[in-house]
Amino acid sequence: MRRFTHASYSTTVNWSFLLKSGAIGSDDDMRRKLISATLILMDAAIVMVVSYLSFFIRFEGKIDAAYIQMMFKFLPLLVLIRISVFYLFGLYNRIWRYASISELLAIMASVTVGSVVVLIAMIMLGQTFPRSIYIISWFLNILLIGASRMCIRVITYLRSNEGQGQPQRVLIVGAGDTGYLVARDLILHGNGKRLVGFIDDDRSKQDQRIMGVKVLGGRDVLKKTVEKMHVDEIIVATPSLSGERLRMLIHDCRQTGCRVKMVPTLHELIDDKPTMEQLREVNLEDLLRREPLKLDLEKAAGYLRGKRVLITGAGGSIGSELCRQVARLQPESLFLLGKGENSIYEIHQELLEKYPDLHIQPIIADVRDRRRIRNIFYRTLPEVVFHAAAHKHVPLMELQPEEAVYNNIFGTKVVAEAALTVKTEIFIMISTDKAINPTSVMGATKRVAEQVIQSLNGLGRTKFAAVRFGLLSPLIDLDK
Repeated sequence: MRRFTHASYSTTVNWSFLLKSGAIGSDDDMRRKLISATLILMDAAIVMVVSYLSFFIRFEGKIDAAYIQMMFKFLPLLVLIRISVFYLFGLYNRIWRYASISELLAIMASVTVGSVVVLIAMIMLGQTFPRSIYIISWFLNILLIGASRMCIRVITYLRSNEGQGQPQRVLIVGAGDTGYLVARDLILHGNGKRLVGFIDDDRSKQDQRIMGVKVLGGRDVLKKTVEKMHVDEIIVATPSLSGERLRMLIHDCRQTGCRVKMVPTLHELIDDKPTMEQLREVNLEDLLRREPLKLDLEKAAGYLRGKRVLITGAGGSIGSELCRQVARLQPESLFLLGKGENSIYEIHQELLEKYPDLHIQPIIADVRDRRRIRNIFYRTLPEVVFHAAAHKHVPLMELQPEEAVYNNIFGTKVVAEAALTVKTEIFIMISTDKAINPTSVMGATKRVAEQVIQSLNGLGRTKFAAVRFGLLSPLIDLDK
């Protein structure tokens, strides 16, 4: 706010209002107009220089005075026609630091149309130049105007690498279309990264260059290249590679000690082109490279719709996702049982927002507390129980094996016996593939927990089952 005071009155000018109303332009508007004006002046100068150069080249430096006089007479008209056509073709509302083939085609089209209009105008005025003049000027206009726009890209590229200190050196594995798109985005918006080379097993690409950067060799020279080029980060740009080959490639990349990132797969990108922002860490799904299992939701809903469902460990990573999936299948009630107050509160609030009509009850309890768990089961009478509460971090359980035993084994026993007591219909324990020939405390306790619920199967109406997370293979068929 700026205040002007004069004599007996004062006036307050709200500059933000004037900016929004368009009474005055914003800094961005002024900058855009200044850039457009600069480009117009530059193009006008190019048109004038080209007009003279065309005659100079045509007559090998010996230009007749009559032609010089005619050229200067019609020069303002030539400039007006050219600039007007350039404007109509949108050459002054493009961001030239991102110039590509489409911008080059626009320059060629606008110069061609301008040349035709100039020729028609000169014929209508009864004046004409030698035909070769039009051809030479057409070529020179495309060359010089294209060069001027390329200079903008070069200057932008050089400025983007200034003041960033020592850039991180990046190596791209994969010199195909995806690698090119990543390289292009990295070069244009490096953000402190510098592309030093490509790696590709295709011998026809090796020793070739992409955007000025060399394909240094195949995977066999990966480690040597990383050491020689002092690479900090490797980007895997081979989204179509099979699972087995990708696992081998990721292993080789990690052996170098560099950070490893990869381009998302095609179904993740959909219609988007890969950019630096979309790069992510390598995850398990990338290494599996197989089609995801398709669940028959209607079949699953058959034993969950209209049921009272209780989920232990509801605040954990697996338990919370179970809550989301079960809530979709319209149970009568959903009980969220967990020991962590914050995690239970968060999943409870999330589900309340998405399913306001569903009866959802959060319960704070420890699965090892037999009396508390039994009281909860008598009060809620769950028909389906998903037991996801467990200590699952392998290194931590190696340090505290007694906690793994108490929680994973005795906690499972407490919950399973409570379910048996109240005649729960289905009890499903979420296990782990580490229970297969276990080599860790965590895996061993989960295997014992599986045996605990297997021992209870057949002692009442409750059907007990265990599902190993990752393999998703039931140990006990619910239909039996």
